[in-house]
Amino acid sequence: MAVLAVEGRVAVREPEPADAREFLQLVRASTRLHRPWVYPPRTVEAFDAYLARNARPDFQACVLVRRADGALLGMANLSQLVGEPLKSAYLGFNAFAPHVARAT
Repeated sequence: MAVLAVEGRVAVREPEPADAREFLQLVRASTRLHRPWVYPPRTVEAFDAYLARNARPDFQACVLVRRADGALLGMANLSQLVGEPLKSAYLGFNAFAPHVARAT
């Protein structure tokens, strides 16, 4: 597991194949919250493609997890990563519905 950052009670790490079941359940439970703004992977195939995309140099996928129990809280992505000399990226992020407006 590649932990990218830890702050207080939340850690940021790369998604893993073992996250698929919980991730997909949370995405489905969050549809009303997310639409029409974000469209995270909703099927096993789409989740697998998301993990494969994370291997590319122009994309970084992250999941936000509660450190106490590893529960998935949300996700964040950096896309269209550009290096020297511009150093830019697009940031997209969302929380999963059960954790919105909670101090986890």
